[in-house]
Amino acid sequence: ASADLQDLIFQLKKRASEQGFVLVLPEGTRDESGRQFWNAMPDCCDFDFSNVDDVAYLTGLIDEVLRTYAADAERVSFVGHSNGGYMSYRMACEVPEKVQRIAVLAGSVFLDEGKCGGTEPVSVLHMHGTDDEVVPYHEDLKGAEGTELRVRTVGAEAALDRWREKAGCEAAPTATGTADLIPTLEGEETDVLTWRTGCREGIDIELWRINGGDHLLIGVNDDFREGVAEFLLK
Repeated sequence: ASADLQDLIFQLKKRASEQGFVLVLPEGTRDESGRQFWNAMPDCCDFDFSNVDDVAYLTGLIDEVLRTYAADAERVSFVGHSNGGYMSYRMACEVPEKVQRIAVLAGSVFLDEGKCGGTEPVSVLHMHGTDDEVVPYHEDLKGAEGTELRVRTVGAEAALDRWREKAGCEAAPTATGTADLIPTLEGEETDVLTWRTGCREGIDIELWRINGGDHLLIGVNDDFREGVAEFLLK
C-alpha cells in the first residue's frame, strides 16, 4: 500500500496541524510486481531479496526532519501497519536512541530475538485483531495457512513480552477497560491491556486486543485514530 492509503486508516495527516506535530509519510520500495514494501525483517517483506537498507533510509529521514523543522528529537515516533509494523519494530531495535515510541498495527518482531540488538526500551502500542489470517495474533511460526504471504510470526502478546522485559515492567498487565473501535464488530470488541508497574520512567507498553478483528481493519473509527494519536503524543 502507498503512504496515502495507509493514512486512510490512521488519518494522522488531518491531525498534524490541529495537534502540532510533524508528519512524514514515506513510500516503500516497489518490488518486481509493483507492490511497495519495507525491508523490515527476514520474513517480511523483501520477497525479491533486494536487500534495500530501509533502516538507513528512515534514519536519514529522521535526521532531515530534525534539520528542517522545529521538531523535538526526544519525541520521535513510528507508526506502521502490517509490513510497516514490522519496520517500526526494527527501527526500535536498531536505533532506539532515535525512536521513543512506536504504534504497530498487525505487525510483529524478529523471529530470532537475538537480532534485536538494541537494549534500550521504547514505548510500544501494539494493536492486533484476533482473527488476523495474514499475521496471526497468536504465535504461528509455520505461517498462516491459505494466505498469500504466509508470514511466519511471533504472536502479539509474545512480541510485547519482549518489550516489557526491556523496560523492566512486571509480567502481568492491567486490564484497563474495553473500547468500541470497529463499528462493524458488535459491542466493545477491544480489550485494552497496559504494563505500567515497574516500567522504566516514561515508558508505556500497551496492547489493544481487537476480538474478531481481521488483518486490514479498514473499518476503524475516530476513537481508534484519536487513541493512536494520544499515545504517540504523550
